[in-house]
Amino acid sequence: MNIISSADNSLVKAIGKLQKRKYRQETGKFVLEGYRLVKDAFSNNPAELKIILAESKASEYLVRFPNATVLSDILFEKNCDTVNSQGIMAIAPIAPYIIEPTSNFCLYLDRVRDPGNLGTIIRTAVACGFRDILLDDCVDVYNPKTIRSSMGAFFHCNFVLPNAEIDSRYLVVCADARGTDIRKVPKMPTDKKLCLVIGNEANGIGDALKARADITVSLPMCEGVESLNAAVSASVAMYWFKYFNNLNNSEEKICPDTANGPL
Repeated sequence: MNIISSADNSLVKAIGKLQKRKYRQETGKFVLEGYRLVKDAFSNNPAELKIILAESKASEYLVRFPNATVLSDILFEKNCDTVNSQGIMAIAPIAPYIIEPTSNFCLYLDRVRDPGNLGTIIRTAVACGFRDILLDDCVDVYNPKTIRSSMGAFFHCNFVLPNAEIDSRYLVVCADARGTDIRKVPKMPTDKKLCLVIGNEANGIGDALKARADITVSLPMCEGVESLNAAVSASVAMYWFKYFNNLNNSEEKICPDTANGPL
C-alpha cells in the first residue's frame, strides 16, 4: 500500500487549495469529508470521485473503495476541516447550475451568509420538495460547513443561476416581519407555482425583491421573542406552503397574546 506523506504532493496541495471558494470556482471541484457524504457522492457519481483515506482507516475503507489514495494520518488531519475526522474524504465535481427554476416549489435565498444556516435550509428544502434553489449573493454552497449541515441533501437539489428569471408562472412569496400572518394567507392558486423568498439573517430581503412579491408573510410568535433564526423561519414557511396551506386555514391562536414578530 502506497502512503503519501509529503506535503509537496500535488494531490495534497489541491486539497488545501479547495478549502478556498476561489479555487473551488476555478476548478469546478470541492472536498467532502466523512463516510456518509463520500458514500452518497460515490453512489451518485463514482467515476469522477477522488477518494482519500487516512492511513489508520485504510484497512476499514479500502474494501469498499479499493482505488482510494492513502495519506499519512498527520497529513490527512492537517488537511481536514472537521475536528474529529472519520478518516475519509473525497474530491468531487461541482454540479452545473441550471438556467431557471422549473419545479413547482422554488426557494430564493437572498444573501444568506451563515454556512450552517444555508446547509440547514437546503436540507429542509429537499425534505419539502423545494428542489430548485436560487442563491443570490449567498455564502458558497460548497463551503465545508454548509456541506456538513446539509447532510448530503445538496446532492438532491438543483442550484439556479443567481440572475435567473422568476417568471409569471410563479407566485412570489416573501418572508418578512411586516407581512400577513402566514396562517391567514389564502390557498395557493392551482395554476401557479410557488417561489418562496428568504432574506439575509440581519437585514432581511432586499427592497427590489420585496417589490416583486405577490404576497408577503410573517410567522406568528408569542411575546418575549423578537425573531427566529433564518433557517428555522425558512423551514416553518416551507412546511406550511408544502403541506398545510391547502388545508382549512386556522384562526386559532398558538398561545395567549400572539403577535407577528420578525422572521
